[in-house]
Amino acid sequence: MLNKVSDFLSAIITPTSIESRPEHTLQLATAVLLIEVMRSDTDSTDHELATILKILKERFDLSDAEVAQLSKLGHQTATAANDFHQFTSLINRELKFPERVRIIEYMWQVAYADSHRWSPLVCQALNQ
Repeated sequence: MLNKVSDFLSAIITPTSIESRPEHTLQLATAVLLIEVMRSDTDSTDHELATILKILKERFDLSDAEVAQLSKLGHQTATAANDFHQFTSLINRELKFPERVRIIEYMWQVAYADSHRWSPLVCQALNQ
């Protein structure tokens, strides 16, 4: 079963040509990275998930159903992935510098989404 998942991911992550810009694989790569930021602490909150869904919807101009499907696939892919090199290398290869910076900004938005749970000392340090 893991081989089938790996084959599937390899097929959608590997670009067919250098000139092609596979938007759906970039969407998945972005979703996986955002979901991994959410999963990086022990508590994934509804606010973090809502932030991810909002980012994906606005960034890729997707319908609610498409965002839900992308989120589901992103969760499955993030859980099955051994590392995230395939996703970061795709983003580095396919996107220009300002677009890559924007994805990093999205990752920080997810990280800050649960800032209401941080201690006052952490919030003060971030504001300085």
